[in-house]
Amino acid sequence: MITSGKFISALLLSSALICAAIPSQSLQAQTVTVTKEAISDDLYCVTELVETSGSGIQPFSATQTKSGSKTQRYVNSSGATLWYVTVHAFFTYNGSTSSCTSTDVTAGSNSSAWKVTNKSSWKSGNTGYASATGSHILSNSEITSTTPLNEKLKPN
Repeated sequence: MITSGKFISALLLSSALICAAIPSQSLQAQTVTVTKEAISDDLYCVTELVETSGSGIQPFSATQTKSGSKTQRYVNSSGATLWYVTVHAFFTYNGSTSSCTSTDVTAGSNSSAWKVTNKSSWKSGNTGYASATGSHILSNSEITSTTPLNEKLKPN
């Protein structure tokens, strides 16, 4: 017969092993912030910041992660998107400092009058960047948009 002390110890050890073997579920929360700025009479820049927080409970890790994206859409007075550039970035936070671990860029045009070129993304410290140039074919004008995504995404 097993003594009650050994039984409780075996039960606690079994419970701990089962909990460690179950993958943590990621509970992610999203925060979206949108701003609009007039560039000219018929051109506006709409900026959308999306923050996805939390990589769930990581029992054996002090590092937290977050990801986010920041899109700058150039729209006309009707609200139709002419062209856009988005930076996608991933961040880690080790308890004292945050850093940007990777970036990606998405850019394109929804209008035959606009062409998007020079797409790039990069990281520096705790900031991810994306850049693209939108060229208006009819007027031969250009807008270069560089979009930073930084410490606003520091984990809590």
